[in-house]
Amino acid sequence: MKKLRPMVLHHLPFASTEETMYRALSMYALAQHFRSRSGLKVDWEFSGLGAIYRDINILNKAFSERFKGFTNSEATTNAIVSLDCFAQMIEFSITEEMLEELEGQFEEYLKDGVD
Repeated sequence: MKKLRPMVLHHLPFASTEETMYRALSMYALAQHFRSRSGLKVDWEFSGLGAIYRDINILNKAFSERFKGFTNSEATTNAIVSLDCFAQMIEFSITEEMLEELEGQFEEYLKDGVD
């Protein structure tokens, strides 16, 4: 979960799925920039982001199982399930098609001679 700390520090409590996706991708891209500046291996394919969210899915399932024994209320379990839906959506949404769709929003940066 430490890898999500930058998103936690700039949390948007009622973010949509699209906003969460954009924030996760942006955070990961910025992390890769910092890795590059530090001489570390860089993941421009975003495969590591999917791995982060797969780990979050495992953690969410474990928390959900743990809470089942402590409370009769489904509210806690439902909250974890909702969070887990975001995690699964992000993992499954990181596709070449989705990245191409986002790329259109950056056309000004893709012009020759523009920094």
